[in-house]
Amino acid sequence: NNIKSQKKRIENSNCHGLIIFAVEAFEDDLEIFESLDKPFCILDNNFMYKSIDTICIDNKMGIYKSIKHLYELGHRKIGYIQSKTKINSFIERFKYYHEIMNEFNLSVFDNDIYTIRYSEIRAYEDMKKLLSENPNSCTAMITENDLLAFASMSIFINLT
Repeated sequence: NNIKSQKKRIENSNCHGLIIFAVEAFEDDLEIFESLDKPFCILDNNFMYKSIDTICIDNKMGIYKSIKHLYELGHRKIGYIQSKTKINSFIERFKYYHEIMNEFNLSVFDNDIYTIRYSEIRAYEDMKKLLSENPNSCTAMITENDLLAFASMSIFINLT
């Protein structure tokens, strides 16, 4: 019912098109927009098998620049903090993390990859637990997004 009412609301609006921030959207979520008689563009998600317009972050370049910067600072053991929530950009970033670490001839170890829940409080709780169970030997970490970074960093701030 809620989807039908939202669809009707969009159809009856005076808008000529839609810009949809779809970072956490899946292909099935697009059906409502595809059924409308209005053009739309998806932001921050890529549906490569759909014939739709998208504007996406360059995940590969972002991971490359992150690893390159840390490498130039002298880090050779760079860990990764990933979300238990699997969305397209997170999946891409994790894939590129492995690929680019390999390009820099850096090893990736399972115990240097932390998988945590996707909310600030739960990410903080998970990271605190994981670090107490498995003290990290990494000298730097990359996270899938800012939310996970802030939650993880707050642990270290509270330790001092």
